[in-house]
Amino acid sequence: MPAPPLPVTREGHRPAMRPSSRQPLPSPRRIFICDDDGAFASELTEALSGQGFAVAALDPSKRPVHQIMAFQPDVLLLDIYMPPPDGFEIVNHLHGTEGSREMTLVLMSGAAMDLLGVATRFCLARNLRVAGSFQKPLKLAELVRACNARLP
Repeated sequence: MPAPPLPVTREGHRPAMRPSSRQPLPSPRRIFICDDDGAFASELTEALSGQGFAVAALDPSKRPVHQIMAFQPDVLLLDIYMPPPDGFEIVNHLHGTEGSREMTLVLMSGAAMDLLGVATRFCLARNLRVAGSFQKPLKLAELVRACNARLP
């Protein structure tokens, strides 16, 4: 069915069509999951994708820092306690890498909270942004809040 004609004014003119007021949707936040547990990373990828994020996870056959920088995430979910390179080594590499200051870190570990505190201070000392640190198992709602955090 054709669209109805535009109304005609008293002067015999039709009003101009207004451009759509819709704003383009913002692109989803990009999250990179750096965890050595493939099953956990896969579940987390699925859960965060379902929350509207663009998610990629570590391929253990490739160098982590190269994958992280190639994906250019807004948020890096970083497992601190994993086989080399561990989270501390990755943070050291990121500290000296162009473009890493724009990303926000969310730290996670199955180790004690003390280790996460040390890791947070380690990141902050290297002028990297940390939105949170979580002990596994994670609570998705808390993780989503940290991933959505807007840090200076």
